[in-house]
Amino acid sequence: MIQLKLYILISSFLYILRVSFTFYSWIVYLMILYRLTNINKYLLIVCTALICYVFYATQITISI
Repeated sequence: MIQLKLYILISSFLYILRVSFTFYSWIVYLMILYRLTNINKYLLIVCTALICYVFYATQITISI
């Protein structure tokens, strides 16, 4: 069972890397990670906030 969860986690991560580095794909990946591994809720919130910050900072940098 744990091997199946790990396989799903790795395959979903590789799919996201192959498709694109969009903002929403990273949020979906973090939600999958949260559901499969039961990581700390606060760690999930911090990671989501960091991804939001990096995403919007790069969007501002590219647009300027």
